[in-house]
Amino acid sequence: KSLSDLIIYLATMLNAVELRFLDMTDPMITFQLNYVMTDLNDEVLCWKDGQVDINATLEIMKSLAMKEVFNRCDIAVLMTSEDLVYFEDEEIGSDADGVAFTGGVCGAEKVAVVEDTPYTYNGVHRLAHEVAHILGASHDNASALEKFPGYPGSESCPWSHGYLMSYCEGRRNRYKLSNCSRNQVRFIYRTLRKECTDVSEEACYTSDFYPGMNITRREFCKLMHLGEPTAKPKHKRSSRHEQCRIKCCWKYEDFVGVCQVHYMSEGLKCGPSKTCKRGVCARHQWNKSIRRSVQTQHTNLIPSNKAF
Repeated sequence: KSLSDLIIYLATMLNAVELRFLDMTDPMITFQLNYVMTDLNDEVLCWKDGQVDINATLEIMKSLAMKEVFNRCDIAVLMTSEDLVYFEDEEIGSDADGVAFTGGVCGAEKVAVVEDTPYTYNGVHRLAHEVAHILGASHDNASALEKFPGYPGSESCPWSHGYLMSYCEGRRNRYKLSNCSRNQVRFIYRTLRKECTDVSEEACYTSDFYPGMNITRREFCKLMHLGEPTAKPKHKRSSRHEQCRIKCCWKYEDFVGVCQVHYMSEGLKCGPSKTCKRGVCARHQWNKSIRRSVQTQHTNLIPSNKAF
């Protein structure tokens, strides 16, 4: 689709990311889309053996940040639909879907790489996780980072509780920062310059929408399983929907049924007059924002506290 569609998509995704930070105080955290650069894949993605090396790509992003390519933004994220992998000793390792530097906001390490499938918003959770790293949060149940003297560890926040900075299944906790993560973000915030914490740029675009708005659950399943025309919810109504989760099923080779459970997108209808918000199915109020004109730039560039 058009470049304007892309910008609206990114702004809508950012709305969903911001919901993960609602409990954060001192400072409160909000996000805005300042700048969109396109046509960067050939210059930024590092290919090895037909795969994208996520660590090497992050280093390229860092080198661009050092050249002030992203000087209009406190955080710069490369969003890509390419498959990302870790390389270990020049050998292909495990699949990856995101990487960032911890505590790099406003500096050369303010960068991240995140995988997202177009139209699906399935990169929202990963984007929120990587942005939290850049703002200063390490993983839960981790020791303090030596790079930042006085930086608090997160040993008191169990991995098993499943907050945003854990990969463990956490249901509603996955939409929130743990107390440890919030304290780490506060620590990094206190080290930042005033020109970083002050808002000096106007957003290039703001969206009224959240990813699940204006679509049905059936349409959600079709988006999550593009190329599967029979994809639909297993049940029209289900107790799982009240937990903001949905089982999508489709036919495989015309006779075998395949199903997968997903978390519902923010704003998706989960019951009569109810929508999902941060994993809670209820009658939520959704704040509206003012739309601004879309500003874009096509750019072709010639160009370890790393966390995943």
